[in-house]
Amino acid sequence: LPGNIFKVIVLRKTEGLENLAVKPITQFPVSLDDETPEQRYANFKGLRTVAIKKTGQGLGIMIIEGKHAEVGQGIFISDIQEGSAAEQAGLIVGDMILAVNKDTLLGSNYDAAAALLKKTEGVVSLVVCNPNKAKAEEKAADGAPARSPTPQPPKEPEKPRLTGKSVVHAISPSTSGKLAEEPPADPATAPVNPGRESTIEINKDKMGLGLSIVGGSDTLLGVIIIHEVYPDGAAAKDGRLKPGDQILEVNSEDFRSITHSKALAA
Repeated sequence: LPGNIFKVIVLRKTEGLENLAVKPITQFPVSLDDETPEQRYANFKGLRTVAIKKTGQGLGIMIIEGKHAEVGQGIFISDIQEGSAAEQAGLIVGDMILAVNKDTLLGSNYDAAAALLKKTEGVVSLVVCNPNKAKAEEKAADGAPARSPTPQPPKEPEKPRLTGKSVVHAISPSTSGKLAEEPPADPATAPVNPGRESTIEINKDKMGLGLSIVGGSDTLLGVIIIHEVYPDGAAAKDGRLKPGDQILEVNSEDFRSITHSKALAA
């Protein structure tokens, strides 16, 4: 694209990164062997560790890969066999399985989780939480129901590089999903606020923009999402765009229903 100014409209959602099949690395190492479950999964409410003695009949649970409004993507218990070891141990439908013995299920798909559970023997330790139960307890006063996880399709793993000069319009999603209105700000300095369509301008100054994108109207994601911001690009120097941001417009070109290949060529 011509010029040194890249104008973008974006939408930032708190769950934006959950829409990415391959998430950017945020820390290294990802986990420490000496961490306790309480430390590793401290952000999950209603956390508990359940020990189950596996019998010849198995654990007695059915699982699904789903996405819950409160905790995001994960592996959930969808059914429990009556009288099974799982039922006797206190597992309930809706529990999210965070770990099997010392193996985490965060980021695992259904096939990987099922294979891990199948190969367990003897006493099996499951780290679980129940977002429905925790939410129900928090909302007991007003009686607001908790939402159950819903199965999700596989996500787009590719991460091509977005190059060229342009202006991007992006929206950041919020937990409420509502867009707040406010007076227009200077795109050169305006922040990207979660839950609002944000228009920003990035001066590329002879640098590449330095973005990797996934998705498009012809993919399972359906929209264009920033997968990675490369440290040597203009976007990283500007500091406002982040992985998970949805790109709505680039230099006045609508990206809301654009295909992946057209987005790369824009």
